[in-house]
Amino acid sequence: MGSCDSRAARVCQKRPPVSSFRAPGDLCNALVSRSCRRHARRICNDATLMSVWNPPRQWLPPRRHWQLHPSPLIRDWLLEEGSLTARLVALSEGDFRVELLAQYWGRPAVEEARRLRLHPGRFALIREVALLGHGQPWVRARSVLPASSLTGAGRRLRKLGNRSLGHLLFRDPTLRRGDIEVARLGQPEGLVFARRSHLVYHGRPLLVAECFLPALFTATESAGPH
Repeated sequence: MGSCDSRAARVCQKRPPVSSFRAPGDLCNALVSRSCRRHARRICNDATLMSVWNPPRQWLPPRRHWQLHPSPLIRDWLLEEGSLTARLVALSEGDFRVELLAQYWGRPAVEEARRLRLHPGRFALIREVALLGHGQPWVRARSVLPASSLTGAGRRLRKLGNRSLGHLLFRDPTLRRGDIEVARLGQPEGLVFARRSHLVYHGRPLLVAECFLPALFTATESAGPH
């Protein structure tokens, strides 16, 4: 980690030393072994990548959303059932972009592994991005993609870069989405509302979570009813 400065250190510490990866017998874990080495090197050599997402310990199912007391404006975003990316593009009148914050192979949080039914200690591709409208961060998102979900049709999810994961997923007719869970999440802007969906893409599971930042609600109020 000699090439990592203090800003990148938190990301680099999230993955084990490259030497700890072994090539197991099955295809998916072999994929992890090869990809982890490439992504670990890439992250440590790029000091601009920094994780800002600390997964909450608990997400509330629909029957308990009321416990967080979201305002009607916030609830409208939390419960958006269509493509969040498409709605953000419309709100920004096309002045929208995705900024990659971090992408690495690592162990999901305990609660994330449980939700994905991953064996403890298994690795997944973790991707964190900011969704910007008019140059301002409106949403931050975290995706957890098990290695088994990145084979076959899922291979296209491995190298998205600054492209939107949601835009790709919601264009696919095979996508199935579970209930929307909600939580409060600490961010640099303060405590914000977040949501998470368990998705099934070509028969394989993944988690996508988004937190909604104050600048989004300011922009929404300025734009009026959608």
